[in-house]
Amino acid sequence: MNDGVLITGMSCVTSAGLDKQMLLDAITQQRFCLKAEYGGAGGRKITNAGLIDRLSPALENYENSAGSSKNLALFVHAAQQAMEDAGIWVNGCSRSALPFDSPFSDRLKTESFPVVLGSNYGFPVPYMDLFSVRDKKNKSLEDSAMQPMYKLHFREDMITMALQKHLGIGIEKICANMQCTSGLFSIMIAASRIKNGEVDVALAGGYDLFESSTYWVLRMAGLIDPNRATPFDQNHNGFNYGEGIGFLVLESEAAARKRGVTAGYGKLRSCAVNCSPSDGTPSVSAIAKTIEQALRQAGLEREDVDFISPHGCGIPDMDNVESSALKRFFGDAAARIPMANYTPYIGYSFAASGITDLIAILYGLKKDAVLPGFSPEKPNELSDFNFFSSPAPSDSVQNILKLKMGYSGAVVAMIISACENNGTQSGGK
Repeated sequence: MNDGVLITGMSCVTSAGLDKQMLLDAITQQRFCLKAEYGGAGGRKITNAGLIDRLSPALENYENSAGSSKNLALFVHAAQQAMEDAGIWVNGCSRSALPFDSPFSDRLKTESFPVVLGSNYGFPVPYMDLFSVRDKKNKSLEDSAMQPMYKLHFREDMITMALQKHLGIGIEKICANMQCTSGLFSIMIAASRIKNGEVDVALAGGYDLFESSTYWVLRMAGLIDPNRATPFDQNHNGFNYGEGIGFLVLESEAAARKRGVTAGYGKLRSCAVNCSPSDGTPSVSAIAKTIEQALRQAGLEREDVDFISPHGCGIPDMDNVESSALKRFFGDAAARIPMANYTPYIGYSFAASGITDLIAILYGLKKDAVLPGFSPEKPNELSDFNFFSSPAPSDSVQNILKLKMGYSGAVVAMIISACENNGTQSGGK
């Protein structure tokens, strides 16, 4: 994948709030947007889960329409925000409301709008196998917690119908299911269609919504920290369960320029995927190889990377294999490259987490600086990285490496470059 794909719009809903500014505010204030307690299963309390506010008045218009649930309202709200942000859905009207000379004003009124959506989509079942390899005293789950595990949050075609109805556009939706890497994988699929000349613009997203049975499956497997998660710390003990939805509008550079976009949030340079057999974590060599492939595709060298957004979920073996891989690939430079991890503030939202990380970074760049993330008080011996404590000025961040991993053995490495004149774009408001 070469140059030519811009990110011209972004949106997210997380426990921090229903837009990207609220996400940035939570990071700026280093606020943990995690509910102390929420519901329960089998009489046990669910703690430290990052939950989306479904009572916001911003969702009422969608909920009042026939057939719309609160979950569907979240999707429509996020998709609309991303398209408005890119300037391809304006003032409550679909693309036909765009200026006459827009490349989308005629063509896309009759063609389907591609939406690539990533999720774990029923992922809890494979985690049952982890019970045999995790040393936990309580590995039993009551039937009341197990029964909903096989039920999906809602049918995928309901999302498609809701988007078509509320946005007034035809939807051609593709689903990506590669565990936690699904959100980034959806970006890769959407970008490949643009690069191949099939479409000029696409909406790529990732999501995971809270399910109490899922929470308990993961907690009994030893993956969830019942306290505040501390990735890369000596006491890291898992992640905090979060939920989220994130969307990016991807657009060909030529089409964006034609409609007057002077710069996007960022330019997608490359995306590499490695799916190697795994017994619980990807291998160090697989992660290093994936990073090398992404840089080669982007035409960059390892010294060109000046910012790293890690997977960093807080599970000790995942943190350690990621740390070892970064040190193997970057050598001594691994301790100097700025790194930021935002998931401890909002919870780990699986397929959505990669996209929300990118939104936090790129939106920060648009506002002149990348915000520091969570810094471990006592980094473990493998993770002596540069968790910077002050905002990183935009002129110091050009090439961003984003990493995501999954227990399936999947690894995704993505390279995104900051756009010139990032603060003066007409797309990305």
